[in-house]
This record gives sequence, C-alpha cells and structure tokens, in this order.
Amino acid sequence: MPGGQGPERQADASLILVGKVTAPVGLDGSLRVEPYSDVPNRFAPGETLLLRGAPHRVQRLIRGRLLVLKLEGVDSRAAAEKLRGAELYVRQEAVPEPPADTYYHYQLLGMEVIDPQGKVLGVLAEILSYPAHDVYVVRGERGETLVPAVAEVVKAVDVEARRMVVDLPPMV
Repeated sequence: MPGGQGPERQADASLILVGKVTAPVGLDGSLRVEPYSDVPNRFAPGETLLLRGAPHRVQRLIRGRLLVLKLEGVDSRAAAEKLRGAELYVRQEAVPEPPADTYYHYQLLGMEVIDPQGKVLGVLAEILSYPAHDVYVVRGERGETLVPAVAEVVKAVDVEARRMVVDLPPMV
C-alpha cells in the first residue's frame, strides 16, 4: 500500500531531517527531541546526528513519555538552551531502504501528482498522518486536493521520475 514510512523529509539533496530539539532537560546538556523518524535505533547511543551542520554522537537515550538525548559536545544546560528549535539530520546514505510499496515522506514531498489520463493535479506539498492512513495534500492551479494514501487511489509512484499517479474517486 502506498503511504508514508515515518515523517522523515528531505532538507537538501544529501541530508534528511529526523528530529527537532524542543527544550533542554536537566543540567547536563540533555535535550528533549521531537522525533520525525520511525527508523529503529535512529537515536540509539553511538549513532551520529548532524546538529547545525556538526556531527554529534548520541551518548544516551531515554525513551518514555518524551525522547531525551544526551549528545557528545553538549555538556551544559546553557549549551542545550542555545539549541532549542535546532533540527537534527542524518546523511541520506544512513537511511535504510523502506519496505516494498512504502516510501519515506521526503521521497514523496514535491512530487508531481497526475491522474490516470496524465492531467496534472499539482504537487504533493504536505503529508498529514492519521491512524488509518496518511493523506496527501496536493496543491495545484485549482487549490488543494486531499488524496488518501491507499492503494485503491494511489496507482503508481515513481521516485526517480518524481511522479505519482492517483485515481480519485468521483465526488459525491
């Protein structure tokens, strides 16, 4: 079934956004992080994340209600406070291949969306994640079109050509 595999998205040609620092935690430089990745072990100790362009190894991970990371080189609450709002990235080559017929959000965002007859509906501009399935927000000349990310609607995805074919149900 076509759909998103985690909310990772492309920042540029070689970096993938995987999280955002939301606040410092404690006095040792630990960071509360909003994860944008569901890749197992993405934030495990020993993994390297890019923070403001510099690599930082994860020293400690605490999973609970919140994701809390201790990164090498961030050793005080003052240093952690300066990172509030900073984005965490990994290099694209560190992203594993998704399972068959699934795609990472960064692979889909910006794709041209067409109908089976080749009519351009617009560009996939946003992905809304819901428990049942994702919904693609396609923006084009006629405004926004919401496309359910289900196999009955999404007929083809060509990551290389940056094109998606969708067969929308008739409007009621």
